Amino acid sequence: MDRLRWRGARAPLSNVIGGLGNGWRVAMTTLGEGAGEITTQYPGYRAEFDRLVARLRDLGRLADPLVCDELARLLIRVELMHFTGRRVADELRAGNPVRELLAIDKVNWSELHCDLGAAAMSLQGLGGLVRPGCDGYRVDEFQRAFLESRGRGIARGTNQIQCNIIAERVLGLPK
Repeated sequence: MDRLRWRGARAPLSNVIGGLGNGWRVAMTTLGEGAGEITTQYPGYRAEFDRLVARLRDLGRLADPLVCDELARLLIRVELMHFTGRRVADELRAGNPVRELLAIDKVNWSELHCDLGAAAMSLQGLGGLVRPGCDGYRVDEFQRAFLESRGRGIARGTNQIQCNIIAERVLGLPK
């Protein structure tokens, strides 16, 4: 029986997935399959955006044109998530690969969440920085979004890796 040896590891050649020398391709395909759920992020982000608008309305902040300008910029990015998700679904239905689209979508939603969290804090004014009065270290939903959003850049593959995928596979740039 033929065996593949790599740094002391042994496996029958029949157990090598994707053939010899194709480990990176297999790994990227595997990671891409898990990324398919990314397209379901839109409803949550849209609902969070709508709650932010309601909060700002309650605070009387929607009369400020700078607040409205920032909200318009955020809404455009949220809606881009929706249309990217629809494109991914269309490509999947057609049996086409979507790894590159998912990389673009992942960078968009993770950076959007950081920006949405930061905007939620700043657009509320100083009151947005004050924790609710209670025991423990509780925060409101926008403070939580701001704090949790910082980890989105590494979730489901770092943005740096995703940008490499975009550069190489979408733009055709060298490795």
